[in-house]
Amino acid sequence: MAGSIQAGVRLSNMQQVTPKIAHMHIPKTAGTSIKSAFVAHYDLSRVCRAVLEPEFAEINPDDYDFFTGHIGFDLASQFGHPIVSVLRDPIDRFISVYYYWRQLYETENRRDPGIVAAHSLSLDEFAERFDESKLIQQFYNQMTWQFAGSFNLNDRRKRIELTQAEVLELAQANMQKCAVVGRKEDLPGFVSDCRKTLGIELDIDKLNVTAKRPHIDEVPLSTRRRIAQWVPLDLELYWSRLK
Repeated sequence: MAGSIQAGVRLSNMQQVTPKIAHMHIPKTAGTSIKSAFVAHYDLSRVCRAVLEPEFAEINPDDYDFFTGHIGFDLASQFGHPIVSVLRDPIDRFISVYYYWRQLYETENRRDPGIVAAHSLSLDEFAERFDESKLIQQFYNQMTWQFAGSFNLNDRRKRIELTQAEVLELAQANMQKCAVVGRKEDLPGFVSDCRKTLGIELDIDKLNVTAKRPHIDEVPLSTRRRIAQWVPLDLELYWSRLK
């Protein structure tokens, strides 16, 4: 999706100038690969190293040309740059994060609560675990909240007066303000939109891929229905992108 911001190709002395860009990275949406593809176009000293929202608190936007991280629309829009992002089928994203966390437990000895839960529970059992704040922040309509403003639980509470329909409406409105919003399932389309809208040619390789996980169609329908309870707004946001 190419939004209302048309960065285009900017020329200076007949040379292409790469525009300033903020990449709103939704976890497990090929973000590491997309970041790598964008960074290839920038002087590394002008690439912001912050990743999580709290790390951006002391950042001066004028010091950098490319921003990428697990940030919401509110923070990304403060940079005043074209915003790009990628969505993913919400149920498949849930499955991917679950198996990625199991991988982190085994290969990196990570013991965060969510990672321990993923290691200890089957996918079906994990999808029933509604009593852990880390899981709520990571899974409960995260894509929608990231576009609505921020997926951080404290920031969500600041919008407690909003109905679910209003949160979705806000997310959809903000999505329209982004320069490019692609789908993980159609990265060639994302590359094409970045070329047309931003004047940037991306070469996206597969990085940070979860090694062992079943295809979504191999997951029992009963389990997928349990996962769907976590992502009702995300499903609407994702399918509205396809219209």
